[in-house]
Amino acid sequence: MDTSAAEATSAQMVGGESKAGGSYFDGKTFEVYVQGSFWVRRKRLLSIDTAKQLLVLRRPLAHNLNPTELHFADVYTANLSERTILVHGRQRDISMRFKADADVDQVYRSLRAMIGSAHDGVTLGSRFAIAQQLFREADKDRTGTLSLQEVADLMKKMNQKVDRSNIVEIFTKADKDENQRIDEDEFMSIYKQIAKRKTVLLKLFLEYAKLRHPQVMKQAELESFLINEQKLAESKAKQQSTEIIKMYGEGKVIDVDGFLEFLQSGRNFGAAAEMNGEPMDMSRPLCDYFIASSHNTYLEGNQLTGSVSADSYVNAVQAGARCVEIDLWEDDEGEPTVTHGRTLTGEMHFADVVKAYGSRKLLFGKSPYPLILSFEDHMTAKSRQRMVEIMTESDEFHKMLAKPSDYPALDAVSPEQLREKILIKMKIKPGVPDELRKFIFLEGGKYKGSWEEALATRPLTCFSHDESRLEQFVEENESAELVRFNKVHFTRVYPAGMRIGSSNFDPSKAWLCGCQLVALNYQTKDKYYLINKTFFELNGSSGYILKIPRLLNMAALDTQTMVEVKVLYGQNINYFDSDIFVSVRATCCRGVSKHKIQRISDNGLSIAFPHALE
Repeated sequence: MDTSAAEATSAQMVGGESKAGGSYFDGKTFEVYVQGSFWVRRKRLLSIDTAKQLLVLRRPLAHNLNPTELHFADVYTANLSERTILVHGRQRDISMRFKADADVDQVYRSLRAMIGSAHDGVTLGSRFAIAQQLFREADKDRTGTLSLQEVADLMKKMNQKVDRSNIVEIFTKADKDENQRIDEDEFMSIYKQIAKRKTVLLKLFLEYAKLRHPQVMKQAELESFLINEQKLAESKAKQQSTEIIKMYGEGKVIDVDGFLEFLQSGRNFGAAAEMNGEPMDMSRPLCDYFIASSHNTYLEGNQLTGSVSADSYVNAVQAGARCVEIDLWEDDEGEPTVTHGRTLTGEMHFADVVKAYGSRKLLFGKSPYPLILSFEDHMTAKSRQRMVEIMTESDEFHKMLAKPSDYPALDAVSPEQLREKILIKMKIKPGVPDELRKFIFLEGGKYKGSWEEALATRPLTCFSHDESRLEQFVEENESAELVRFNKVHFTRVYPAGMRIGSSNFDPSKAWLCGCQLVALNYQTKDKYYLINKTFFELNGSSGYILKIPRLLNMAALDTQTMVEVKVLYGQNINYFDSDIFVSVRATCCRGVSKHKIQRISDNGLSIAFPHALE
């Protein structure tokens, strides 16, 4: 495994001699401080942009694999609550364990960058890695070259219906040095030709590329493709097309290979059009938005014994949260503390949270829209008074607090009107001082079994339910009532108490019921955290997403929506397996439905899916 000479890596072998960057990782465990990129066959494979984080790299049982054969075309997973990242490769797994005091959200951002780099730098590399695998499987005599018969056998294995004369023609054309043998580089030309043969994407390329020789697409044509097919805003298409041609093209044009490489890269991410499109309307009432929300924000680990830290509040905001939870208790001296009550978790002073949030740049540097502090109050009147004193002692924090009295039409106040403001969500209990009441923007409430009573409460009243209660509403066909309630009120949904390990639940069902504050454990980077994070990367990662029209327009609440899913193309999917299909899961308030789209092609290298799914 080679590393770039300009990007140094230092490694120390655990229990053995030290080795420098670029060493062959031969089945041992290494502690590696990474300050650069790993490279495989001149293709960037993994990049870590966080300097000097401790990682552990392990080889799997197959110690005899050559490291230059590695590729990571399959799965990337992370469990940062355990401080580990696991990258599953077809040939080898790499696990990475970070220092206990590492900023997990910084690690997460590094992981995203790493995966993006892997997709951008290895997509074509992944295609060629599969070609390398095919070539070496076909090279029975281990000469590093293939005979005509070995090529014919390989194409049969790949389900390529090519007659003998065509195989001879393909072989002869690829045999550049005319030695009656094809080496690995020459085989690549055959592979690329097979992989793009008669594909939907090739036809799509030709629709935009004018009739010319050689077949290339100019920047204006690529811009048209990005606007018409990828739904990119015109203002973004020119910039994107320039970058795409620079990365995948040559000069001022891009050929079909570069076009296919781009389409299979991380730059062609499915939500890119939404992410790069026009910003959403932020002038609608606050209740009309989903808001990125963190549950038990103070915790760094599990719900029973995890440590707490003010850094967790900083990390949550940096990760995009616009609503954080603060569980308030009091110590023996009456000082407000933040902890998970009646557990063995740690605790910290409330003043530490205020100090951490005393920076306008931190809170609103990435998103200008309001940050909601969800207070869970378990204090006495004396401690509440002390809480007010702490908030007012910090001038910058105090200036950012929003007062409901400054916004007469409370049910119509928008995120745009509340730019760079802190909103307090809290139940008004006996003993809550007037100095605190005047800052309570979202008043906590409790659902008592009557939606009529619930709808009559003050605008921006917020009811909280755990995920089990939400399921009950859905099972009892009350999701429509919940949607109506959320037109002028708030609902916060949080993980059930049984999730001791700080795992997360699927937030999509709560969103489909119009619930604005779907709170997840941000310290656990599991599948549902990643779904949540990806969702809120829309609208410029502002932490606010405008609800879909069905949830905003009550007249359309009971109408059915037809969704068409069309799979254009598949490539490099288990080339010898004839039973290839795409499974589609559709989630709605009432459950999940599963569908299957069957393919109709003769090989896994170029797969066609002719029928759309409705």
